[in-house]
Amino acid sequence: MSDKEYKKYNKGIERLLSEYRQENFNALNDAYCREKNDNEKYVLPSICGMLNLLETYRDDFLRDELSNIAFHGSFHSLRSSQAMCINFFFPLIVEKKLDIILNTAGIFGEEVSYNTAEFEKKSSIDNEKAIVEKAPELKERRKPVIPTSFDFYFETKSKKKFYFEIKYTEEKFGSAEEDKQTKTYLPKYDVKYKKIYQEAANGKIQPEFNNVDSFLGHYQIMRNLIHVDNDSYVIFIIPKDNEPVYSQAKQAKNFVVEEYKENIKVITWDDLYDIIEKHKFSGTSKERLNNHFENFMKKYKLKI
Repeated sequence: MSDKEYKKYNKGIERLLSEYRQENFNALNDAYCREKNDNEKYVLPSICGMLNLLETYRDDFLRDELSNIAFHGSFHSLRSSQAMCINFFFPLIVEKKLDIILNTAGIFGEEVSYNTAEFEKKSSIDNEKAIVEKAPELKERRKPVIPTSFDFYFETKSKKKFYFEIKYTEEKFGSAEEDKQTKTYLPKYDVKYKKIYQEAANGKIQPEFNNVDSFLGHYQIMRNLIHVDNDSYVIFIIPKDNEPVYSQAKQAKNFVVEEYKENIKVITWDDLYDIIEKHKFSGTSKERLNNHFENFMKKYKLKI
């Protein structure tokens, strides 16, 4: 997909989300909610950001301890993949239906341990404790070092771990930040790689990619991949038509040693939509859950 084609896709999704806002939030009082970005019709005023959570489970989520997270600055945008993630996974936690995700990933015979479910799961590889122990000079910097954070996480009762990276309209997986003048990676990333990530990548990332340029050049995706092991899986969920990100995710296996390639999974939102439409949930909350996902698919359209 060329840059022109991606921009067409992105603008198409923005148009659909703008129509969704017009249909569902037209009554917002712009007199008290007006902001500079109000001309971006797919963005809610930040004061109304929690309206980005679908009404069917909104109050349940906000009352739940799972809502004790750092919400992204762009959470009030209808394009927010964080909001999309919560809107998708939280009802499946409440109704104990996460096995659908495992089955879609080709994993069967596992029982989900629901008390391990977590949004914005912080990594233990590069968290504050790891920084203090292995790279204390980073702790002394004015700007805090932000650890790897997964959009969603849970374990099964057999102690298998599942780390999720969720994308919607994002253009790409990011690389490490460069100095604008020298076009080289900022020194803090070189330190983090040499003192933390290089060791963590040993035995997981193929040796030819476990070097500073390859790792920092694929920084976001590499930080995800180093969490894989015999009982740990990294799962990407991406719209099929977002070709730049979908292509990067499909290529992620190439970075991983043969032993762990099957523990890297790519699921498309398109496949999940198909499965949910065919599934028709049962049980005491079936009507609520079916209505929720009907509204979810109306909001987060995949085709322009």
